[in-house]
Amino acid sequence: MTTPVYANTFGWVLQQAFEAVGLVAEGQSLTSSQIQRGMNKLNEVVAFQLTKGLKLFTIQDVPITLTAGLNSYPLGPGQSGASIVPKPERIDFAYFLGANTSDRVPLTAASQQEWTLLPSPSQGTPVNYFVDKQTTYLGLYVWPTPDATSATGKLHIILRKALVQGELYTQATGFPPEWFLPLMWSLAAEISIGQPIPIIQMAQAKAEQYMKAVEDWDVEDAETFFTPDSRGTYGYGSQFY
Repeated sequence: MTTPVYANTFGWVLQQAFEAVGLVAEGQSLTSSQIQRGMNKLNEVVAFQLTKGLKLFTIQDVPITLTAGLNSYPLGPGQSGASIVPKPERIDFAYFLGANTSDRVPLTAASQQEWTLLPSPSQGTPVNYFVDKQTTYLGLYVWPTPDATSATGKLHIILRKALVQGELYTQATGFPPEWFLPLMWSLAAEISIGQPIPIIQMAQAKAEQYMKAVEDWDVEDAETFFTPDSRGTYGYGSQFY
């Protein structure tokens, strides 16, 4: 059976959530204020789930054009490093691809402390990067500063980009099917405040049930293994990640 297009819209999630907690009767249309409130709450729920590492995002390989003598490449809406909408959530890793080679050279992510203690900027092929997380953009810095040769290649970043936020009732969500029930009941729990206690408790229990199930399932396909961090500098010794 073909899945109705309606089932993949923000409106579907909102309608089911408001009906589940008795704020509208089954089949009754939502008011404009209910749609606005529900959409804002759903966007907040999605943003919160992202902080837990759950996969409500897309992975993108974005090439960055390097400039000789420049080590800063801000990423986000209207930014000079790369204009990316919406603002990327985070950078998972980065690699350098030279102009005349197919070899990918991985860059090492630096912490704030490590970046601060790196030697004075020199020019060459970048081997480290640091991400400065700002409200409207990600500040991407590389070390060493690219020289004329490395500037002919490309810096590639593998970043997490949030799924588009809900704005229209008929807008497609982009959520995978397994996320509909967890998000619908999480939204229902948020909007149930003020309803009778049994309804609030039911919505919260359902939200926890479905969210736990999807969290248990939403894991990396590859095996997880641990390796010592060989950097182990600045008096902290080696650590495991």
